[in-house]
Amino acid sequence: MPATIDASRSLADLVTEREGRGDVFERYGLDFCCGGRKSLRDACRDSRIPLADVLRALERQDATPPPATAVVDWKKAPLRDLIDHIVGTHHVYLRHALPSLQMKLDKVAQVHGERHPELWEVREIFAKLKMDIESHLAKEEKTIFPAIRLVDTGHPLSEDDLVELEAEHRRVGEALHRIRRLTGIYNVPPDSCPNYRGAMMGLATLEADTHQHVHKEHNILLPRARGTVRRLAGR
Repeated sequence: MPATIDASRSLADLVTEREGRGDVFERYGLDFCCGGRKSLRDACRDSRIPLADVLRALERQDATPPPATAVVDWKKAPLRDLIDHIVGTHHVYLRHALPSLQMKLDKVAQVHGERHPELWEVREIFAKLKMDIESHLAKEEKTIFPAIRLVDTGHPLSEDDLVELEAEHRRVGEALHRIRRLTGIYNVPPDSCPNYRGAMMGLATLEADTHQHVHKEHNILLPRARGTVRRLAGR
């Protein structure tokens, strides 16, 4: 039997302990990345979601057998391994998915925009989001991640850069939330075509992957890097 979930724990801690719990929070629209420091109880209260329903869903998720592949504890793994995982999993996905999604949204807005005018706004938000994410990835790979890899050697790590990175995370989350709201949680109307369905599915996948991506950076990588800097400064 799974252990009872402590509702006073933060969303970030719960997902870090068991990554699959993020799927439950996705279904209920609970922000476990930038808003991950909230307790489960407070998050449910603020979102007007019955806590008991979420707890039952989490317990069912915990009872699901773990995947065959080994689960890495990113709170303990070397920072360089976490960085390699983020770049090799999430950055690679984004570089493939973003151009494809933009083409689909352009086409869907042109074909269905008259009947569904919200698609023009979705297209505009996504175009800006794509540019922001691509700039964010380049900054991480060229500046932030190399500095974090060397932090154990006493290499300086700019707090201003980390604060800016966290602010960018929040802006990405806000843009995805606007798209989620405008599309009615990626609703596919009866008059949709395969491209429309593919675009909505792609947006939903993008949101879920980005939540996991930002969670690993915002709640694990950056706090651990800061902790290492403080530890070395106290020597």
